[in-house]
Amino acid sequence: MLNDLTGFHCLRLHPIPEDSPTLRVFKEINERLDVGVSVEKVIENACLRITEDWETYYKSRSRRLRSRLRKLKQSVYDKENIRLAEFSGLAEVDEALQSILEIEGRSWKSQAGVPINASHYGGFYFELAKVVAAKGWLKIFVLKTDGGPIAYQYYIDYMGSLVVSTSRGIILQYRSILTIHTGNHDK
Repeated sequence: MLNDLTGFHCLRLHPIPEDSPTLRVFKEINERLDVGVSVEKVIENACLRITEDWETYYKSRSRRLRSRLRKLKQSVYDKENIRLAEFSGLAEVDEALQSILEIEGRSWKSQAGVPINASHYGGFYFELAKVVAAKGWLKIFVLKTDGGPIAYQYYIDYMGSLVVSTSRGIILQYRSILTIHTGNHDK
């Protein structure tokens, strides 16, 4: 299939674990077709590994962190009426992509980065969404307020695992309050 693609230049996957099945598949493809798979370490702890369910993991975090998260939710999520929408089916793709375009247009990517609809992607992510939605693999999560969509995460869900995080975005107004770094604050 990869040999038949024209105009194909690069597929960049956001940080994934070193032992990811996705990475293993791409390495196998490279061995068979020599298409040039490269792996670069971005940061050591880009992926959070939990072996239990989310509730158990959350309860294992420090009281300080859980308190900060509760206060954040109360001060921001409740006040701003933030809610989560999940899009997965083919019938929902257009609405999900419209939300993504709105978020990207108001994010840092539109000014200094590479938005998901950049011309050099050639519509790849939007076509991919339609293909994987038809197979039942699409998961797009969008945070919304009364003022519209503010953040998204675009996944491919293969065999019950969210294996590929293809893109994400957040509008500038919410970037600092919705981005939580737990590493140094979980004491």
